[in-house]
Amino acid sequence: MVNYNVMNSIKISRCLEATMSTLLFGLKRDGVACSYVDRLIVELLRREDSFASLLVGLLCDAEGKDVVCEEIMSEVEANGITESDTPEQLFRALCSSLQSEVDSSSLSSAHVLHRALRDRTTATHRVFAKRGITAQHVAELMCQLAAGGYSDKDIVG
Repeated sequence: MVNYNVMNSIKISRCLEATMSTLLFGLKRDGVACSYVDRLIVELLRREDSFASLLVGLLCDAEGKDVVCEEIMSEVEANGITESDTPEQLFRALCSSLQSEVDSSSLSSAHVLHRALRDRTTATHRVFAKRGITAQHVAELMCQLAAGGYSDKDIVG
């Protein structure tokens, strides 16, 4: 398992860390070199214990979440962005970048989802835009959940 927490004291949720590690292994094994963030989003949405999955489940129904995953992967296969960085480099840069802009004690899958929706080059952005779901919608829902007294024990992803 890759320990992303050692760099710059970044704390990331166990769900996000485990998903990144598993995906990293699969990408290396399969020799995949495109659309790392979109693939990470798909894996996070497939996990029932991820905060990103909870948010998308609230924004779409359960069936819609599965369809979103299929559409993201179809978009990746049709228009995948070839990455010049290794998955390790990209995920470390992603975590560092999020750490500098997120006002939270730890990073979660919801932060990664929000970032992917803000990035107009991702398949994630394009698929959600077709549904009228924006980064702003995700940010507002994250704030509503935080204001509702949810703790890290209730939502850990």
